[in-house]
Amino acid sequence: MRIKTRFKRSIRLMVQFASRFVAFIFAATQLVTNLGGNTHRGATHQLVATYVENRSIVGACHSGIQHAYAYHLYAPEKSKIQPRPGHWFHFIEFHLPLSSAEERLNYLFSDHVAGDSFNLLLLLPKKSWIVELTPMTRLFLAAIYSAPFARRDVDKMTFPQRIVFLSAENSNSLRGARVIKSADMDGVHPSIATSRSFMWSSTIRQSFLDRFVLDEGEICGNADEMVEFDTKFISASVAKLGASFGRVKSPVHEWFTTIENVQSMRQSFDMLCQVGIDSNANTIQFLTALPRKLHEAKTGCLSEMMLTVNKNEKKKRQAVIYQRDVNRKFRNFDQMRRDIKTVLGSDWSVSVVMHDDDNPPCLLYHCLKHAELLITPHGFQSMLTMFLPKQAYMFELFPSRYHWTGYKALGLMFGVRHVSVESHPSTMFGRTLSAAFTTKRCMASYVCRYLVRKADVSFNELSSNILQKIVEGKMMESAHVQPVRDVIASSSGTLGQCVVECERDDDCFAVQFTPVCVQFMLDSS
Repeated sequence: MRIKTRFKRSIRLMVQFASRFVAFIFAATQLVTNLGGNTHRGATHQLVATYVENRSIVGACHSGIQHAYAYHLYAPEKSKIQPRPGHWFHFIEFHLPLSSAEERLNYLFSDHVAGDSFNLLLLLPKKSWIVELTPMTRLFLAAIYSAPFARRDVDKMTFPQRIVFLSAENSNSLRGARVIKSADMDGVHPSIATSRSFMWSSTIRQSFLDRFVLDEGEICGNADEMVEFDTKFISASVAKLGASFGRVKSPVHEWFTTIENVQSMRQSFDMLCQVGIDSNANTIQFLTALPRKLHEAKTGCLSEMMLTVNKNEKKKRQAVIYQRDVNRKFRNFDQMRRDIKTVLGSDWSVSVVMHDDDNPPCLLYHCLKHAELLITPHGFQSMLTMFLPKQAYMFELFPSRYHWTGYKALGLMFGVRHVSVESHPSTMFGRTLSAAFTTKRCMASYVCRYLVRKADVSFNELSSNILQKIVEGKMMESAHVQPVRDVIASSSGTLGQCVVECERDDDCFAVQFTPVCVQFMLDSS
């Protein structure tokens, strides 16, 4: 009897152990699967749940051998701190200028047949970059390296239909992107093969809300499936002309050397974020899937673009307020927003964008491309000045005793007018630093600069007065026009010196690129 009882107890224990073991194996398998999925789709998990029901279904995935042009990008050299691939400024500053690449494109495209579709491959030095790139840095990289294709004088070229981010890590093994046929990069086209898990792609056939947010390859099947590209390398042809492709950073005023370079970049953004390629993928219904943080942007600037507006109704002027999410935020934001709306009046529509790394970058592009005013704290999001139209205003608010003019230089090159205000300190510590240091002395001290740079900013009385002048058009009316002697800024001339002259002068808020560089100075009266 005892033997039977012990036997039954042993059987029960074995069953319990077996069931728990199976459950453990199943849970571990699911965890590995989920981690693997996150690796090849990039940092977009927060948006997947939002968009999965409404995302555009791309008709054709990669099949057969794809025609492609490719750049081999490199990790930054001689940098004490390696920039995060998700940082809009500190990562992108290593990839500009690209003007030297444009000088070689006519040769590279000599055998291209007009109308042929092709991919643009960006070979990344680390697989981790595929995950670490954010939607906006993907768009910036795509726009930079697509800009030469957007040149208006290259008539027979079509624009890349798909941007593919590949891992070139361990390229000599079976992992990563590998060259199947070695060849002279300026001659025979080598073939590149990679598994889907080592690539991330976006196509203009996707909804503009999905582009650079959701990996097109997610709907294309097995992550281990191999994809092959018949490739012509651009980097090998132009590296000897000085393009670094990620190795060395450049000061902002050197990013675009001619007006033509700026126009190519604008055209590149426009092509990458164009609406209407697929009527089923770009309908207004997609706007209902936006994150809550972007609902106001939808009902503001996007409604002007996407919704039917009464022709007899006066179109409102567009202003966008961009609020940061971690530090250097607007203080008393709700009150500030009301004050701005009061100053702007009923002729303006004011949209608010709350920062989120997963915000669809093409949505922000369309939100800003028709805006006349962007108000934002100093920070990486000031890179959005490239989305603004010519003669728009970028209003940048700095913490007390902190002032950096890099984004001003960028805006000036794009024909944007730049104004800024330094906020009053809000804490006893800030007031003490403000009393002990001038802005110039603080910026020369690493410790002081570090202590003040993350402080929140405020929209004060001086800010309201400047905004009032912008609204009434008095900023340009009262400006002192000052030609810069011996500085040429024509389409074939160098923009750098013209921009630097204005960047250094706090009173200069705009430049005009006529054959002679012309500055517009604030009226000091």
